[in-house]
Amino acid sequence: MLLRALLALGLVVTLTGCGDDSSGSGIAHDDGAVVREAPTDVTTPEGPRSLEEDFLVVEGVWWLGTDYPRVTSPSGNRLLWSGGRSGLWISVPGLYGLWPVRLDVRRTEPRVPRWCEDVVEAPYEHHGDELRMGSFETTSDPLPLAAGSYRVRLCATGLDAAATEEEFDGEEYHVYSSRHLIQVWPAPAAPERVLREGSRWARDSRISSTSSR
Repeated sequence: MLLRALLALGLVVTLTGCGDDSSGSGIAHDDGAVVREAPTDVTTPEGPRSLEEDFLVVEGVWWLGTDYPRVTSPSGNRLLWSGGRSGLWISVPGLYGLWPVRLDVRRTEPRVPRWCEDVVEAPYEHHGDELRMGSFETTSDPLPLAAGSYRVRLCATGLDAAATEEEFDGEEYHVYSSRHLIQVWPAPAAPERVLREGSRWARDSRISSTSSR
């Protein structure tokens, strides 16, 4: 209960992103394919390298890594941030419900899909041999991933609409209209980076996070 209270108080709110990049930032874009397009390297001899599901999130946060990460406060954006050795935290604008998400593990840095409104990246040092998502009692199937240094990119669209939706459809968890894509590839450690910030939910949450420190 204490852990859930800490998460509810300190860990729920933001993201990053906006339509086409015209700032000259050097971000690589694809040609507009949707999130459910198959990646170029879906499988390896060790097993599948992507998964896609409507993932159950409880208390508005979920994690990516090997195990339940340490409870930490966001350092800037609240869409994706480090939870220490075990993984990363991700937050969404609804406390309960099913969030459509795709997790892709790549051999090299992938392009940023044009459909992404909000995009943020963070470093991740992986210490196991499997990668999974989790949210309290909920965990995803694992993906094989060798220990090492990685870059994690979280892309999302439709967060403003999702923020207005109910958490339940009758007695069932609501499936939110937003979409998330998590891209993982080998890379040396580098600071968190906001690439796009297109939703009001992401902007307002980041401002709140900055002003609260």
